Amino acid sequence: MISIFVSVRLNILLGGMTPLYFHIINVCLHCAVTCLLMHTCERCVFEDSRLAFVTALLFAVHPIHTEAVSGIVGRADVLACLLFLLTFLSYIR
Repeated sequence: MISIFVSVRLNILLGGMTPLYFHIINVCLHCAVTCLLMHTCERCVFEDSRLAFVTALLFAVHPIHTEAVSGIVGRADVLACLLFLLTFLSYIR
């Protein structure tokens, strides 16, 4: 919960209340989640890295993520996924 408040505060400090900056940060966070998902799939799920790439590609372009990426409130979902994948990779290590 704190991560969403901190990220929104940082977003306001760096870019003001311009919606474009909020959208850019959400897209960048979604790209980071997609890269982490591909890395997780390569290490834990698939032996072939091409399957991990296809999985990450489908995750990146799936229409269900539209609301999470395009809306400011959706940042909580993207951050939750990012922190979960980081935690999971730490646990596997």
